Amino acid sequence: MFAFLALTIAGLFLQDLVVNADHFNESVLKRLDRLEQKVESLQVENLKLQEENQNLNEENSVIRSRLKTIEKQNAIQNAYSETKPQTIDNNNENDTHRIHDTKEYKIKMVDDISLENHHYKRLLIGNTTPVPTVTIPKVAFAVQLTKEITTLGSHQIIEYDKVLLNDGNGYDVRHGHFTTPVKGVYLMSVVVYTDRQNTIHLDLVKNGHLITSVFADGRTDFASSTIVFPILLQQGDMVWLRTHQGDEGKALSGLSLYMLNAFTGALLYAL
Repeated sequence: MFAFLALTIAGLFLQDLVVNADHFNESVLKRLDRLEQKVESLQVENLKLQEENQNLNEENSVIRSRLKTIEKQNAIQNAYSETKPQTIDNNNENDTHRIHDTKEYKIKMVDDISLENHHYKRLLIGNTTPVPTVTIPKVAFAVQLTKEITTLGSHQIIEYDKVLLNDGNGYDVRHGHFTTPVKGVYLMSVVVYTDRQNTIHLDLVKNGHLITSVFADGRTDFASSTIVFPILLQQGDMVWLRTHQGDEGKALSGLSLYMLNAFTGALLYAL
């Protein structure tokens, strides 16, 4: 009987120990979790403090640089102050302050400091590397037709015979072509004129491909048409005007006094 009671008590004691051990382990785990969370929080705060410290170091660097600049300026001013001319007794402090406060003295100090700063600027300029200059090509042409073409052929090139301007020698008066010397954006213009009771089309082409057409309708009166537009051209591109399909056999007016039919172009900027 006593043995049974002893075993029962021992079993209850062991059960209590197991339960207490489980509670203890659970408590320890909770504490470990809280410690880990606290460590993570401290790490985040540490990173923030490091960033703030870096920002403070940068601000201190800027302040030190400004202080050095101010010290240099003060040194220049003090150097000129020590060499200023004295015209009265140095023992009279009131008279000395009056000299320093005069307009003429202040102007002299500003002029001296300006000369010193100019000297420093000249030294800096002398140490700079010269920037290479870029030569921009000059390209522009203007041509017109002075002689009437009585009968236009199929896709006939309009050979403008009077050259008003040909900077860069891009226009070939023998063949009526303009050849681009450099890649860039060019401003082109075409003027087309027709007599009364007539119409005329001309095609502006690049390397044989149509860019646009110009049309003048003179069925009711003398008529002219002008187009002006920029165009991107590669080096070596050829641009010219030719008869529009269906206008074969028509006439194209030309006079030396008036720019009735003309072709012009100029380089806006090279690329």
